[in-house]
Amino acid sequence: MAIKLELSHRQLGSVVYCLQQLPQVTTNNRDTKIAKSVLSELALKFEKKNLEQSYKEHNLFTKKKVKKINFTLKMVEAHFLEMYAQMMESFPLNDYDRNVLLYLKNNLNQKLA
Repeated sequence: MAIKLELSHRQLGSVVYCLQQLPQVTTNNRDTKIAKSVLSELALKFEKKNLEQSYKEHNLFTKKKVKKINFTLKMVEAHFLEMYAQMMESFPLNDYDRNVLLYLKNNLNQKLA
């Protein structure tokens, strides 16, 4: 089963920034290693989409159309992303990034239930 997620380009930038904090999480138990593995693959997916969207916005020959970016996540990816968003709430972030994480966490929680 797949989970669909829609983010604006600015929201995607905030998620990419928060996922860049992933290497700072260091513990050696099995659950954390699995979560870190899944989230690192997901971070690459988000970073790639963010770069593609930035290129489209800064390209002079394409129309600049503001639209949401669609993602399809596996259940495992959605679960670990929700857990990571919940954990990142305690990190020092600006208000916009914290609100994006809350939106992401609530959205994923509704879709996983």
